[in-house]
Amino acid sequence: MNTISIIILALLFSGIFFCLYLFYRNQKTYNLRMKASDLSFKYNMRHFDKTDSAFDWFYGTLPGYTDMLYDFRRPLTLEGYFTKDQLEKIYQ
Repeated sequence: MNTISIIILALLFSGIFFCLYLFYRNQKTYNLRMKASDLSFKYNMRHFDKTDSAFDWFYGTLPGYTDMLYDFRRPLTLEGYFTKDQLEKIYQ
């Protein structure tokens, strides 16, 4: 095989790997955002009499979907995007 075909194959396989990784990360991003939304909803149901909505102070602090998808430095966990104080408050 000549070197050009080896380079093309390497680029092809790395592109396929990157697409599969983005598909996996897309699923994890969706699950994290749904979990945060569910926690906010449950907090609002438990504290129905309060005027502050958990969607404002908890879910609203999340960055946009694409920002989360392409931010490879932060893990897709609740601890990666929320402080300990926020997590303690949402689980009350």
